[in-house]
Amino acid sequence: MTQEERDEMRRKTKLMFGRSWGALTLMMALVALVTLLGAGTALAANHWTDITDQQWVNDYGVTAAQVVTVAAGYPDGTFQPGLAVNRGQFAKMAVTGLGLATANPLAATFSDVPITSYYFPWVEGASAAKVISGFGDGTFRPSTPISRQQADSILGLFLSQKELMATGHLTGTHGTYSSLSAWYAAEGATILAGFADAGSLAAADAPASAYLVFHEVVQGSSGAGGTYLSPGASLTRAQAVALILRAQAAVPAAFTPAASMNTARGYFTATQLTNGNILVAGGYSGNAAGPPSFFPDAEIYNWLTGTWNSVAPMNHPRAAAVAVRLPGGKVLVAGGTAMGPSAGTAEIYNPATNTWTDTGPLNVPRFEDMAVAVLPGGRVLVAGGFAPNMTGQPPFTPLASTEIWDPATNQWTLGNPMHAARGEFASVTLKDGRVLVMGGTDASGAVLKSAEIYDPQTGQWSLTGDMTSPRRDAAAVVLADGRVLVAGGADASGQPTKSSEIYDPGTGTWTTTGNLNVPRSEAENAIVLLPSGQVLLAGGYYKLDDPAKGVSEDDVNTAEVYDPGNGTWTPTTNTMSSPRSGHAAVLLGNGGVLVMGGAMGPATATADIFR
Repeated sequence: MTQEERDEMRRKTKLMFGRSWGALTLMMALVALVTLLGAGTALAANHWTDITDQQWVNDYGVTAAQVVTVAAGYPDGTFQPGLAVNRGQFAKMAVTGLGLATANPLAATFSDVPITSYYFPWVEGASAAKVISGFGDGTFRPSTPISRQQADSILGLFLSQKELMATGHLTGTHGTYSSLSAWYAAEGATILAGFADAGSLAAADAPASAYLVFHEVVQGSSGAGGTYLSPGASLTRAQAVALILRAQAAVPAAFTPAASMNTARGYFTATQLTNGNILVAGGYSGNAAGPPSFFPDAEIYNWLTGTWNSVAPMNHPRAAAVAVRLPGGKVLVAGGTAMGPSAGTAEIYNPATNTWTDTGPLNVPRFEDMAVAVLPGGRVLVAGGFAPNMTGQPPFTPLASTEIWDPATNQWTLGNPMHAARGEFASVTLKDGRVLVMGGTDASGAVLKSAEIYDPQTGQWSLTGDMTSPRRDAAAVVLADGRVLVAGGADASGQPTKSSEIYDPGTGTWTTTGNLNVPRSEAENAIVLLPSGQVLLAGGYYKLDDPAKGVSEDDVNTAEVYDPGNGTWTPTTNTMSSPRSGHAAVLLGNGGVLVMGGAMGPATATADIFR
């Protein structure tokens, strides 16, 4: 293998696996997106006639699924990967691939990109984002082939802006810096000095180009006399797409505010539909004078447009319910609310008709952290939870009963009970289809550390190993290797805990792992397995009874990421826009995580995206 081939392999490896989880997140999330949107299609078919999907991986280190997020092909079914890219085309690719907003101002910024120009919204969007500028004569020259240094400058500016927005500074090898120019003066010029043709770089493009080199987005090519950046060379369509994807993969993961929900709510259900959109249903308005306010309102988040749209309300107001997506794409919502008849009902949402239809009634009304799982044949298991009462106030009675919904009859049938009555417990569906439940509160109010497993093949519950610590309101998720991570919750004293542990289904045993940096409880619906294999846990409350604030629970706006490789939790680079508990988080098709709502005081409608 030649040095040039080794350099190219290094570039491919950087994009496909990255030095941080961000690159792997991008790759795996977009592959998952194709699976999501193309379910039932032949995924082996190539996207374009003139380049195979495997060629994208072999030659450019990207997947065809990633490519379509940056550029489409031509009407004749080709992509034309070797065609040179002009400045207008690159602006469109960059705005699309980097997730920037288009813009349509009343007056054009550049004299040669008028409002009537095809490229106008993308050029104006990139200009508004301050990642492109024109020439001294007021032109943009959209038809001129873009050079590598011009493309690097656009992407380097984007990447540095993202880091500044997330952390307030740029982190270099020797310190932190308040601006790209300050970083370049201290470190960037030295980085460029390692390239044989660094002197050919335009002064205006050098800082951003150096920043891309620092983040290994650009590494240059080896040739006679050294390594070259080739700043004046043009870019092909395929090269431009790969470069944009590398820049996007290098963006530090961080929270950015998303559009707020139409209704402020906590203790609602959030379910991803087959098209990737998120259905949010029901909820609670938060602590306020008078009786609790539960409602049936529902809305859908469109992950492609970033907007919320109200849809038909449920037939019954409910909060602290459970929801699952059924095999055909409909959504079943069951139980919920601490008082009134809704806890004994269930209903199904049909996205195709925007309608809700009741199922037969539950045999046992229930709410709050029940287990729910889709079983073979499309049946649905619901287990445990609390029984409602006439006041809607604790103490509540935990339940051991279980029941199963049958799609053939639309009725619920009692199943075998759990070994222990549980409320506020955690549950997950294991990779083999069995259902693991753990912890919770028993009838005496004691916090449990026992765990048990439901086998859908036998309909029986069997005890498994106890957790190392008792906990309720904990967050649990199945890791990529099939083990189960349980984090936080409240311990035997009722206070939130930092402890975490891992369950091995193969041995039925629990082992401790790294502690959270902040105690967290009531974040059980805000733990998400990232495409990288790491885990995001967002929000929760960190302590009880703060008389100074006059509230019983103090929420946090922080989040942290668990790395199964080393068993440690790391705080995210920035915080959410609002403190949250009783909230929800869902993985989006682009690898981001939507975190929304919450109500430990008045409910919030705010939302954030972690990406």
